[in-house]
Amino acid sequence: MDNLSSKSSNEEKVVRKRNRPDKKTRYATERQEIIEKLNNLIGINETKNSVFLYELEQNTNLKSEVEKLVPDIKKYFKYGNWGYFSNDPSKCHDNHITLIRAVYNDCDYDILSELKTATFDNIKKQYTLIHFYKKY
Repeated sequence: MDNLSSKSSNEEKVVRKRNRPDKKTRYATERQEIIEKLNNLIGINETKNSVFLYELEQNTNLKSEVEKLVPDIKKYFKYGNWGYFSNDPSKCHDNHITLIRAVYNDCDYDILSELKTATFDNIKKQYTLIHFYKKY
């Protein structure tokens, strides 16, 4: 019995490595193309990196275009823990804004929000302004 315990303590623990690269490295160009499509839909670029949340919520074209991108997003991203694909309504199921945020977060973007006073539909009040910053 002493021989068995010394044998197990002398053996090194074998660390299994994943031979297959993850989706982030395998689909880097495809993921960048999806980000560029989202940038065009949202209306942000290198000089303008912020948009009002109200504008995103009211944009029906954005919602339909994001829904068209869902099969590609499922193919190129690891989406298992994202609230958009959850059946739980408390996790914002089927909210296209949460899907957009999840895609940007997974592509190493910082998303910051702040309150700004603006006027939409002749109503002046504080609205949430969302900033997208690429981490380097």
